[in-house]
Amino acid sequence: MSIHSKFSPQTRALWQQRFAAAGFTDIDLDYWNTIAFSPAKVHPRLMAKLGIQPTPLQQVCREPVLLAQTIVGHRPPTGSSSALDDSFLEHCMEIDPLQVCQCGDLQRKQAHFQQGLVPESEFFAAVTREFLRTTAARFTNTEPSEEDHEDLEEVIRREQQWMYVFEDAQAFLLASRGRRRMNIISNMWYATEQIFGRKAINGIPLGEFFWHIITSFKVNARKPKPEVFLKAEELTGSPLRKHLMVGDSISNDILASLDAGYEFAVLVHRDGELSDEEIEALPDNVLVVENLMQLLEVLP
Repeated sequence: MSIHSKFSPQTRALWQQRFAAAGFTDIDLDYWNTIAFSPAKVHPRLMAKLGIQPTPLQQVCREPVLLAQTIVGHRPPTGSSSALDDSFLEHCMEIDPLQVCQCGDLQRKQAHFQQGLVPESEFFAAVTREFLRTTAARFTNTEPSEEDHEDLEEVIRREQQWMYVFEDAQAFLLASRGRRRMNIISNMWYATEQIFGRKAINGIPLGEFFWHIITSFKVNARKPKPEVFLKAEELTGSPLRKHLMVGDSISNDILASLDAGYEFAVLVHRDGELSDEEIEALPDNVLVVENLMQLLEVLP
C-alpha cells in the first residue's frame, strides 16, 4: 500500500500510529484555501480598468493583490506569462505599513486607536492610505488619487465580506478548540488580518481559535521562506519537529515546512487538481487528505 493511498481504514490506522508517536505540541495551519477562501466580487470600475467585460464568471476574483497592482498602475515585466508581477506580490505580502511609515499622522492615529479615541474603521483607513502611498511611490513613482484610495478600500471590503470558512474547517476548529494548540502560518497582506476579529464560528471570534497568528507581512517574509516557520518555533518555544504543518500548497506549505524542520506535514487536496504522479512524488512523511475532518480522524 502506498503511503499516499486514498484515505481508507488502512491509511487511517497507519497515520494514527505515526501521529500518536510524534507527540505534536502544535498544529500549524495555512489560512487561504486550507481554512477559508474569498471569492471577492470585483468592483465594476476595476473590471473596466483591467479591460475585462464584467460577465458573471469574471465578477469573481480571488486575487485582491492583482487589483491593487491595477490601482497603482504597475505592469509585470515584458514577456511575463502572469498578469501579477511576483515582485509586487512579494511587496504586498511582506510589507507592514505601520513598520515602514515615518509619518506622524498615522502614528498619532494608532495611539488614539489604542486608547479607544478613534474607531477601528478610521484607523484602518489611515493604514490603507499609507500602504497605497508607499506602494505607488515604489512601483510607479506616483501619488495615488482619491479614486485610487476609494478603489483599494472597496477591494478590501469585498474580500472581507465574501470570505468564507470551509464547513469542514469550521468543524475541525470547533472540535480542536481547547484540545490542541493551533497556530496560523499564512502568506497574508496587512488588509486581511482584521478578519480574525470580525469573523466568527458559532459566535466565537475566529482569532480565538489560535494561539498565534503568524503572517508574512508581520514577519516581512513570505512562504516558502523559512522565517515564517521559525517564527512559530520562537513564539511557541516548541521545536518545529513537534509541530504539524497543514496546508494546500506543495511548495509553500509542505516542502517548505519540511525543509524548515517539521517532521510531518499534511496536504489538504480539496480541488483534485494535482495528478497522481504529483501526489506519489511527495515524501513519505506527508499525509494527503481531502478535507480537515479526515485529518481529525488521525490526530490523537
